[in-house]
Amino acid sequence: MKTLKIFALIMIIFHCVWLSGAGLLLPWSAKSAACNCCGFISSDSGTILSYPALGGAGICFSSTRMYNLAELPRYVLSAGTEWHDFTMGYAIDHLHHPCYKETNQLINLGYGSENFRAGINIRNILIDISEEPLEGAVIFDLGISWQRKTLSSAVSWLNVGAGAIETEELPVYFVWEMNWQAVSDGNLAVRIEKETGFEFHPTLAGDYALSRSLRLISSYSLYPGSLGCGFEITIGKIAVSYGLQYHEDLQESHFFSLQYAPVN
Repeated sequence: MKTLKIFALIMIIFHCVWLSGAGLLLPWSAKSAACNCCGFISSDSGTILSYPALGGAGICFSSTRMYNLAELPRYVLSAGTEWHDFTMGYAIDHLHHPCYKETNQLINLGYGSENFRAGINIRNILIDISEEPLEGAVIFDLGISWQRKTLSSAVSWLNVGAGAIETEELPVYFVWEMNWQAVSDGNLAVRIEKETGFEFHPTLAGDYALSRSLRLISSYSLYPGSLGCGFEITIGKIAVSYGLQYHEDLQESHFFSLQYAPVN
């Protein structure tokens, strides 16, 4: 019976990967779900999961059920700090199922000024399947970012060297993003994600602050089609956010995040 459950779960996960088209570069917070993983709009401590050069100070905890499946709860905890021109961060992303558990944790180090920054992740991935040996891998991510007036951009290379778990190669991602601060309270972002072996995955996202306490976020991605929307409520240094990501082939995912940021 356990073997059948494990097989069914693996088939569900494989089906999700196949339908997602561009793989599983998943959102790390409610804001990142609402903007379809645009790092400048999300701008929380978990951004280092996809953008090693965009580290920052703060703590963020997020929770969701992937594609609204009760069997696939996912939790993300991230924290970062700044010291002179350095940023240091830690993040752990855990997918939990009675028969299948996947944990992705990393340490991040970034260096540079506001105009140019570089970052590196040392990432450890562990997969625990019931009645099977624990398997894992250590991989590296690289990223750079730069800013000129109202334009900001970032490039990431995730899984440098194409690391693998046993004989299974892990996905390699290239991500490019450009963000334009169109007005003082709003941004527009274009993001292009490319996983080796899959099509380009473009995203258009925007956000607007209705007030100091309320910000709205929306986005849309192609190949596969994915709609994102959500909001952030900020009270002092505490922010609560909700994000909805609707996949054209899978069910929706609801994300909830609680964030503490020492600098507003």
